Amino acid sequence: MRLALLGPADGDISALARGAASALDKLEADRVVYLGGDDAMDQVVSVRVLHHLVDVPAAFAEIARVLSRGGTYVTEFASKRHLKAIARYLLNRQPPITVGSQRANPFSPDPYEFAALNFDFHPRWIERALQQAGLKVEARRAVSHFRVTSLKRLVPLGLLVAADRALQRAGAVWPWTPSLFIRARKP
Repeated sequence: MRLALLGPADGDISALARGAASALDKLEADRVVYLGGDDAMDQVVSVRVLHHLVDVPAAFAEIARVLSRGGTYVTEFASKRHLKAIARYLLNRQPPITVGSQRANPFSPDPYEFAALNFDFHPRWIERALQQAGLKVEARRAVSHFRVTSLKRLVPLGLLVAADRALQRAGAVWPWTPSLFIRARKP
């Protein structure tokens, strides 16, 4: 089995690589890279990566190409449609725009670049891009329900983790959290 770790070029995934099996291929990229031959991988996982890619559909196409039939792709991405962003939008209290002049709209399907090479995505946009690449979405998990500093000071960590875990499946139907996981399969 081969494993590819894909992360931003300025990220440090070397600690992960040192602990991985000898068959590990470590790839660091801020763009789509060649992952191997057609149908070469059974699984691909990307966590905290998509929000640094300019061309996510091209990355999904590359992932679909290298996945074997029945292969699984698991990704986590930064959602622009979360409760805090919606509240800021409705109250007109978004943080200052650092790239372009677009107002952060959590309801717009288009990716939002809030800082250079830092994108937030609408969940439906991600799912459409996966489908266009030939990947079928099978499961969703909403995570980080309690990413609020004051709440973290008041509620014990174990309780927050247990509550977040309990809400993950329900959040898949109502995904209004800052981070989402999607599992897709190549038919």
